Amino acid sequence: NPILVDEKYGVIAGHCRLLAAQKLKLKKVPIITMEGLTEAQKRAYVIADNQLALNGGWDMDMLRTEFQFISDENFDLDLLGFDDLMIENLSLDEETGDALAEWEGMPEFEQENKESFRHVIVHFTCSKDVKKFFNLIKQKDTGKTVTVWYPPQKNMETEKKRY
Repeated sequence: NPILVDEKYGVIAGHCRLLAAQKLKLKKVPIITMEGLTEAQKRAYVIADNQLALNGGWDMDMLRTEFQFISDENFDLDLLGFDDLMIENLSLDEETGDALAEWEGMPEFEQENKESFRHVIVHFTCSKDVKKFFNLIKQKDTGKTVTVWYPPQKNMETEKKRY
């Protein structure tokens, strides 16, 4: 994906691609020069380009496959810009097991007013347990959900102290 620049080589789009290329110590990157844009058009393009990225999402299975490949090639995963928790989550091997059997014997209860149980906070000690839980409740595991359901250990300690 080329970096878009103006006539004076000011970056219009691709700031992150340029930073990634610099981190990877690439000597050359493809660019396209966009000529004849007004200052307002350049700024609008920058905003639109960044907004499109914010609205995007990841195919988690594909991302996990790519992470596995580059990890197997001993590539430094820290260069990808993901936090440690996300790298750990994406680096886990898919585990097969019987999550329902592991939950057997858990307490059950009846509650007429189910509205009060729309949001439940659950803390796990490892991300593999998070995956088992999502399989059990048939909910999609997203990066955003994982950070809510599986906070880093240091945050869990802070939470315990608050209560």
